[in-house]
Amino acid sequence: MKPLIFTEQYHSGLLSFFYDGEGFLIFRAEQEWTMMLDQCSHLKIPLSTGWLEDGCVVCPWHQWKFNAHGHCTWPPPAHQERIPVLPVCEKDGIIWLESEQKNGFWESIVVEKHWQDIHEHVPKDSCHWVGVKDRTIIWFGGTQEEVERAKNSFALTNFSTE
Repeated sequence: MKPLIFTEQYHSGLLSFFYDGEGFLIFRAEQEWTMMLDQCSHLKIPLSTGWLEDGCVVCPWHQWKFNAHGHCTWPPPAHQERIPVLPVCEKDGIIWLESEQKNGFWESIVVEKHWQDIHEHVPKDSCHWVGVKDRTIIWFGGTQEEVERAKNSFALTNFSTE
């Protein structure tokens, strides 16, 4: 699992961001979160310049519609065009990219400090982190014992994780 955004960053419509060097967008339709490539399969137009309509992302160029599974639903008959969709979930006010590997244990903490202020204190071999504004999400993965050991090694007296 990898944290992507705080849910409070999303207001409505389409939220675009970069992940691993590629543009993606996130939206919420029918109480479900969807993350898809920010590129129309037709002319490669950024879908984030379009809009959300009836749970579908609408491309601004020819108004092609893509549902939350990435399938083109308009124009009729529906084309075989598809947009790559990645699995995401919401936990503790954070949208997470679900990992291919479901095994193991993971836990996260949020530190109310900018990542540049704490990155040297984060154990490099046992956890990952991402900074969003003046907050840093740190997540630990592995067996439950490895996670506890990593969290305990990060217990710093000068940082609050509350």
